[in-house]
Amino acid sequence: MNMVVFGATGRTGRYVLDQGLRRGHQMTAFTRRPQELTDVQGLHAVVHGDGCNVSDVLSAVRGQECIISILSAPGLGPSSTVSEVTKNIIAAMRETGGRRLICTSSHSLVATRPWLIVKLVKWVFRNPYADVAAMEQAVVSSSLDWTIVRATQLTDGPATGRIRRARGDFDAGPYTIRRADLASALLDSAESTDDVHAAVEVSGAAGR
Repeated sequence: MNMVVFGATGRTGRYVLDQGLRRGHQMTAFTRRPQELTDVQGLHAVVHGDGCNVSDVLSAVRGQECIISILSAPGLGPSSTVSEVTKNIIAAMRETGGRRLICTSSHSLVATRPWLIVKLVKWVFRNPYADVAAMEQAVVSSSLDWTIVRATQLTDGPATGRIRRARGDFDAGPYTIRRADLASALLDSAESTDDVHAAVEVSGAAGR
């Protein structure tokens, strides 16, 4: 499958590129910092561009069968970067005929437990979460074959292969997931139609 990854130079994005290549996909990276991908072998293309520039986004989206968007706000202050770039992706997909869109989001938007920690996190990250919520609204309102993957707190380390998936809040922890496992979950959604028009919560699973 031809895939382009927005947010390709982020820590999760690198895992998506590496795992996608191992699965046999033709992976394209969209980034403002192409020099950070010189060590990634086998990429179909690296598109140097800015997600806020519609023409740059168009050049990356054209000819792709799936777009994976892993975007994050630049800080804790007010921002619309995530939602605006996503709207550009949606517009470019409509123009080029692309259909499959996978977007990352935060489980904290819908989490209810443990309630005290969730309440504090939502307040600290209120501005980035407002941007992510606007992104989700744009995606859901689109006519695309979209999937939103909401992850719990991200951690580093090798993939465990233990991933929990839910269509609502989790009954219990852990409330963390490794970036490598999130990458696997994103690619699994890209390769399946089971999650089309759905928001999926993902987290790690308890294990030895």
